[in-house]
Amino acid sequence: MIEAVVKIVGIMGSVMGHLARGRPRAEVIAKRIGVMGPYEYLHVQNPGPGSVLIRSVRAHRPGIYGIARDHSPGAITRAQVNIDLKVLLRSGETCDLPLIPLRDPAKVPADAPSLPVWFGIRWRKTSASRLPQIPVVVTTSTGDIKDIVAAASHQRNVP
Repeated sequence: MIEAVVKIVGIMGSVMGHLARGRPRAEVIAKRIGVMGPYEYLHVQNPGPGSVLIRSVRAHRPGIYGIARDHSPGAITRAQVNIDLKVLLRSGETCDLPLIPLRDPAKVPADAPSLPVWFGIRWRKTSASRLPQIPVVVTTSTGDIKDIVAAASHQRNVP
């Protein structure tokens, strides 16, 4: 009986290890650009040995954030209407996807409660693009993102 349980756990560990290998990493960051104030980004990194295709990035709790490919007007418009973006990350590459606030700052009171937000990243390995992968999820809140931006605003400018 114990041998069967150990064998099943070993098989499950092997399958989970295979699915997690090459998985991108993601986090919310803020960084200054020149003399401009800090901008919020979803920083995605490919630490694996092969390329990764980011198929879509969505903010859950609709109406708070959109995710853009860059700061161009077209990318911001696509983020506002929730059109999926696709990014190819080669081994060791990173990308910073701007978080676009969808709520009007003038209409959000300063003492508004912090709302939970999570970002779901659907991805595939380019070596096995049909094999489904477990999405990468970044959980945070609007208050935490504000704190990250406030901390970044006190840092020196990055050249």
